[in-house]
Amino acid sequence: MSMELSVQGKNAIVTGAAGNIGEACVRALAAAGANVLVADMDAAAAERKAEKLQKEYPDVKLVPQVCDVTNKASVDAMVSAALEAFGRIDILNNIAGMSTKVDFLEMPEDIYDQMMDVNAKGTFLVDQAVLKAMIPNRSGKIVNMSSMSGKEGYPTNVAYSASIPTSGIGCWMMSPRPAAMRTLIGRNGSLRSP
Repeated sequence: MSMELSVQGKNAIVTGAAGNIGEACVRALAAAGANVLVADMDAAAAERKAEKLQKEYPDVKLVPQVCDVTNKASVDAMVSAALEAFGRIDILNNIAGMSTKVDFLEMPEDIYDQMMDVNAKGTFLVDQAVLKAMIPNRSGKIVNMSSMSGKEGYPTNVAYSASIPTSGIGCWMMSPRPAAMRTLIGRNGSLRSP
């Protein structure tokens, strides 16, 4: 069964947008005709990515936004910026995350805590804030992405594997309409980075 989805004219937020996967997602959305809030904790990098991609996709609006996904006020400001720029939010592509290659027996507690804050709490805060903005429209899609490390841990990424809310299954998606809630599992889906 084939299904085509159009994002033409839709409004999206991509967190972690300054990284390679984030940039690839912004690029794919913009190429398909979506306006995108380019959100990252590195304000200068978000600005550079938005400016670079705006030249490639002049028919859509790309808005840079600094966002620390571990901070509720920062997340709320990101959602407000998207609503101000676009009027509504139709898509969230939640990619922000962190990983470090440290042997489990040598992992400092502060690095573990930071990883849990970014990967687990950050996903919660962003999803919650964006979903609240989508519910009045009774439409929208939230896609949380991670690697397969939650399913296949390694001695140097145990903390990362434990911190990914998707249990390492690739991505999951939800809708603000209760009747349309669903979970999609993308085991072998990959996204090429430029």
